[in-house]
Amino acid sequence: MAVSDRIAEATRELMLPYKNYHIYLHLIYKPIEKAKFLTGVESLRKFLRIAKERGFEQKRRDHPIAFELILTLPRKNKLTLAEEMRFLKAMREILIDAFFSPELLNYAEIGYDIKYSAKPVGFKAFIRYSRDGEKFYRIDVTRVAKRLLGDLIED
Repeated sequence: MAVSDRIAEATRELMLPYKNYHIYLHLIYKPIEKAKFLTGVESLRKFLRIAKERGFEQKRRDHPIAFELILTLPRKNKLTLAEEMRFLKAMREILIDAFFSPELLNYAEIGYDIKYSAKPVGFKAFIRYSRDGEKFYRIDVTRVAKRLLGDLIED
């Protein structure tokens, strides 16, 4: 890392001390072709490719679902690898306990981005799902996520 990059990073840390982690999980299952997720539009083709790379194939054609789980976690300190793993494990627990079989997670895409800000955003966890990829229903799972991740959440 160049000196100018380190100076820019240190300045950003001082001016914008909060790191707001937005962790998401997307899933599209046949026969939905496209879904309008909050983090972008995703296509079935992409999810079929992800599944194929993992050695799986979506067999059923009568199971339309577009599914999105989003967790937002404000932090002053960077997440450690162990904390990231706990976060992902909690996401998995929320999904499996409440909604569907673990096999469907083989077809899912998981990602995150970090946005810097002067103030923390509140901790949020919610699920959005659709049977057509257009009209989504929302379920707030913040309480469940707080129970699973209590000590990772900074006030």
